Amino acid sequence: MNSRRMGIAILAFLVAAAPATAIELKMKYKKDQTRRMDVKMDLKGQLDIQGDFRMTASSEGTGNVAMDLKVLDVDQEGIATVENRLSDLNVDMAAQAEIGKGTHAYTIKMNENGGSLTADGITQVIPPMAMDQAKAQSWTVRVDPTGAQVGMKLDSEELGAQEAEEIQNLSDSISELLGNNGILPKENVEVGQTWEQVFKVNDLAKRLAKENPMLPTVPELGIPDLKTKYTLTEVGREGDNEMATISSSADFAWKDGKLALGFVNLGVNNLSFKTESLIEMNNTEGYTPRMTGMTTIEFDLAIDLLLVPGGPGHYDAKGQLRVDSIVLIKQAEKPNHTGNP
Repeated sequence: MNSRRMGIAILAFLVAAAPATAIELKMKYKKDQTRRMDVKMDLKGQLDIQGDFRMTASSEGTGNVAMDLKVLDVDQEGIATVENRLSDLNVDMAAQAEIGKGTHAYTIKMNENGGSLTADGITQVIPPMAMDQAKAQSWTVRVDPTGAQVGMKLDSEELGAQEAEEIQNLSDSISELLGNNGILPKENVEVGQTWEQVFKVNDLAKRLAKENPMLPTVPELGIPDLKTKYTLTEVGREGDNEMATISSSADFAWKDGKLALGFVNLGVNNLSFKTESLIEMNNTEGYTPRMTGMTTIEFDLAIDLLLVPGGPGHYDAKGQLRVDSIVLIKQAEKPNHTGNP
């Protein structure tokens, strides 16, 4: 081997043997920071119910939700209080159903000017006032540097005191469970390194039953955890910004389960959920400008309804739902409501 080849071999060895550099991935918030979030979804689903009642149905459509996000405050630990407000909504869905011997068709169209709901050729108008009321409402969340939601407060001015308290208690319970489930790791990571977040679905079911007086006490249901695995796949530069690409996959599968609620008993033969997503992160500015995902849900349920006209009924329900989504976050161009800068 000549000296040139020897030099190339040594250089290649040094590059391969050089230790990888771990980086810190962190969301960064600034007071009065405003951004616009656009969520675009394509949905397609099927449902088949057999038993005392028979129905087969399919649906397909698109949805687009735009949100205005404003950072109201940031504490010393980097936890931000973020106001969320609906800015725009576009829904275009169509469904067909065979119920008994009849065939039915449904469509719903909605945007910021209102919309319409059509069932078997009869159309009901959704007035613009409904959208105006929705856009007038806001809610705030507290988000930590990993992207985990650690608190939530809903706009409850139009609710009664007791109803507002119940909703807030439920929101606090959910936020407590979500508090350790941010998309970013707490430690520095290298390219190729993975981390995992675990969401205890069984604990959420117990909290929901505890906060809802209409539900009986939920025992240990044996619902498996929802596990999400993240991998830092790439780090590069885009102008002055350090950009990171994170891939993730979430899996959940509950089989041979039972949920007895008194008025309805649910047998779970299969309830599965899988999501594959790609997250693009601007690590210099501390936000995720783009996230793409594909989610598939499959279910096979045995349903016994006890309190229905004509006596108890049994149904076997099977179906699938697929959702393809894109989430885009960018600097807000202009306000869409009073009081937003």
